[in-house]
Amino acid sequence: MRNFKDLQIWKLAYEFNIEIYKILPTLPERELRNIFDQLQRASTSIPLNIAEGSRAESGRKFFNYLHYAYASSAEVEVLLMMCSEFGYISNDEFKALWQRLDELNAKLYSFMKAVFKDKVIHDDNREGRFRQPVPFQQRVFSYGSHEEKGVTEAGEEISEETIRRLAIHGEGRGKEKLFF
Repeated sequence: MRNFKDLQIWKLAYEFNIEIYKILPTLPERELRNIFDQLQRASTSIPLNIAEGSRAESGRKFFNYLHYAYASSAEVEVLLMMCSEFGYISNDEFKALWQRLDELNAKLYSFMKAVFKDKVIHDDNREGRFRQPVPFQQRVFSYGSHEEKGVTEAGEEISEETIRRLAIHGEGRGKEKLFF
């Protein structure tokens, strides 16, 4: 079992959540049941999912919790953009939070990749044989925005539209196995 307090990504997520809580009182009262609640829940979800996942029985389950945290960080990204656009936070506050979130996303993504390679493959090794790892979806981070490119086991590139279709509907030719 992992101790979540020893994970750098948990520490970053926890500190980021504290920073988000500091700006929540600056939001207008009319946003109390909208952006305020959503930002509070999404930012809190990041360290909570990392902590909960750290107690998971398998690497695959841990990876899923990390993915939930990563998805919540995307939600926070959009909410911060809205807060900035509506003038609820200053440009300096936005840049500082955006930079911290971008650092958290990059480290969380790298950690997810490591867990996928080191744990998920080994958890499936029930018969003592390793199966060939499926290339992880590659992302190139650049200050909050990223390009997405998928790769099949055969090394073929997959379009972003196909990635979405596979992720949502599980469609495909049967050979595509992508993990998010």
